Amino acid sequence: GYDVKPEGGALLLNEDEAQRVRAIFALYREYGSLIPVIEELDRRGWRMKQWVTRKGKLAGGKAFTKNRLYNLLTNVIYTGRVEHQGKIYPGEHPQIVDIETWNQVQQKLNAHGRRGRREYRNKYGAILKGILRCATCDAGMVHSYTRKGPRLYRYYVCVKAHQRGWSQCETKSVPAPDIEQAVVEQIRAVGRSPALLEEVLSQLEDRREKRSEALEREQRQLDRDLRSLTAEMSGLAPLAAGEDASTQVVSDRLADLHSKVGGIETRLAEIRARLSALDGDGLSREEVRSALSNFDCLWRQMTPREQERFVRTLVEQVRYNGTTGEVVVGFRSAGIRELCRSQGDGGE
Repeated sequence: GYDVKPEGGALLLNEDEAQRVRAIFALYREYGSLIPVIEELDRRGWRMKQWVTRKGKLAGGKAFTKNRLYNLLTNVIYTGRVEHQGKIYPGEHPQIVDIETWNQVQQKLNAHGRRGRREYRNKYGAILKGILRCATCDAGMVHSYTRKGPRLYRYYVCVKAHQRGWSQCETKSVPAPDIEQAVVEQIRAVGRSPALLEEVLSQLEDRREKRSEALEREQRQLDRDLRSLTAEMSGLAPLAAGEDASTQVVSDRLADLHSKVGGIETRLAEIRARLSALDGDGLSREEVRSALSNFDCLWRQMTPREQERFVRTLVEQVRYNGTTGEVVVGFRSAGIRELCRSQGDGGE
């Protein structure tokens, strides 16, 4: 709705954008809900404000989501006012939205409980919270619930569908008990099926090798950088003993090189420690099979919160495809190794 004055500071009215802002407020007054407004904005091809940065790069221009639309609808600047330290003051820029329209929109937003809160804590034992992703659009899936009378219905919903409308994702949502049970069954099956056990171990080994290769590449590059910096320091050291004006420049450069060398040496030590840990990540088939053979007994003894921690320890990511019903579980080698160790020690 506004452009910044070239000299900086003042806001100038952009009439084309201002008309869109007024239309968006009118749409929310009509629909009374964020998602239908987003769907209408998508239909019209309207997106967030786009501008060119001082470096000549395009910024903004993203599609509307619930959070972005909510932020626009609650931005007091469109009323010709500004907010400072929780108080509202008259501004020096033109008004786009009248106060009556603004107040009506705020009342509707408050009535729907949309206050920009963070997600509630994991009160209902959502064991896949933070690790479940929608395979059809590669977005996270968040846990939610609804009540009908005394009954509570839990489900996971794709973030894209949640933020931009139900029509934006083929998977949309899945009942929480169904997907959670499917994941638990896959964990249980690893200890029973030789073929699945082989697949999981192969998956873990591939991931271990890729991480090792990435760390080794970084290590080689840092070794080259370290040799280059050390050579430069050796060449500058004799020059630092002089007394002319350039001596301070040389000393400053040496101090900078010392700092960089220290940072590289610290990172190299971290890489060596991680590579050593990865070398010890190998797991035998019998170790994993034995540890997971007691899964049912362990699972029944756990509280919901313990079950959540247990799954997050073993599983790195779960991908769910709502169009095919496929559930793919990616395991953590460190988590399985810890389970093997605890079972070998007789548990706690």
